[in-house]
Amino acid sequence: MNAFSLTTLIAAATLSTLASAQSTDRGLYGELAYVRMDYKEPSVHTTTDAVRAFFGNNASDNVVVEAMVGAGVGNGSGTLLGVPYTTKINNMLGVFVKLRAKPTPELEFFGRIGYNRIGRTVEVLSFSNAEAGDDVAYGLGASLKVGARTYVTADYMSYYNVNNVSFQGASAGLRFRF
Repeated sequence: MNAFSLTTLIAAATLSTLASAQSTDRGLYGELAYVRMDYKEPSVHTTTDAVRAFFGNNASDNVVVEAMVGAGVGNGSGTLLGVPYTTKINNMLGVFVKLRAKPTPELEFFGRIGYNRIGRTVEVLSFSNAEAGDDVAYGLGASLKVGARTYVTADYMSYYNVNNVSFQGASAGLRFRF
């Protein structure tokens, strides 16, 4: 992601939060989500599954500070020149700032930006290679209040994109206020 794209994302999220309605949703929360993740590198593209948890604290009506942990729950597989391979996300760990806008008390749109470390394993025949890397992570999403302390959430995030290796995907989950 280049500096112009990052600046544009931050500016758009900031402007949208300035225009949003006031919220009474303050305090700590946890969010658990299933992520369908695309893993790409030159000549390799597969889809793998992960779960992630966000723990957040609403610093203000429009700004949230979050920590994220995640792990793979399924392997992706494919073939390269007739040779089978599998991929798996070992772990994810990140910190984020979430800027949000609430056009109604039940509906929230948000943008996240932060820093993520992701570990992966690629297995080809009997060879296994585990690596980890970190990068700026970002995404956009929405949540809908369905109970007094419960929200349904969905987002699309780029977790890692360095040297033609990328992880990005869509998630669906639940958020609970403490």
